[in-house]
Amino acid sequence: MANIWNRILGRFKRTDADPSAEAPSERAAAVLTEMRERARPCLRLVPGEGGNSRLGGTPEMSGPWPRYDGRPLSLIAQLDLVEMHTAGGPDWLPREGRLLFFYELEHGGWGFDPKDAGSALVRHETGAAEHATEPTDLPPDKRFDANPVGFASAVSLPSEERLERRAFNRTHILWP
Repeated sequence: MANIWNRILGRFKRTDADPSAEAPSERAAAVLTEMRERARPCLRLVPGEGGNSRLGGTPEMSGPWPRYDGRPLSLIAQLDLVEMHTAGGPDWLPREGRLLFFYELEHGGWGFDPKDAGSALVRHETGAAEHATEPTDLPPDKRFDANPVGFASAVSLPSEERLERRAFNRTHILWP
């Protein structure tokens, strides 16, 4: 966390020697205040924790395996909503079931082109379900071993790009 502060504070640049300009410590204090105001609670994934949440593997789902343009989607994650809420997850998520995240990895990698709408899917499953069987036409390099994850409450700070305080005046630039 100290690294982010060093990066932010190191970004302050004076463009001239205007004596009436805001002091660097005042600019830094304003940025820190904004960061604190814009901080939001979040959940952090914790690798290796037990439970029903995992990255990869086969999902617990009902219904057919999702496809895009005839190709099976890869399971990216299965997140258990009860586990998320127990760890302090957001109230706007459903309180039961699991979220299944699928993505089409066969063509285009991790990029997203609007013409490919439908190549990603988040499915909310509730109730008991069997572990699905991966489609035989899902290539081996598009299948992922199950990696259990848990959740921990954390605080998400805004990135440098998301801070609203871009320039304080014409003589001081916060971000180059």
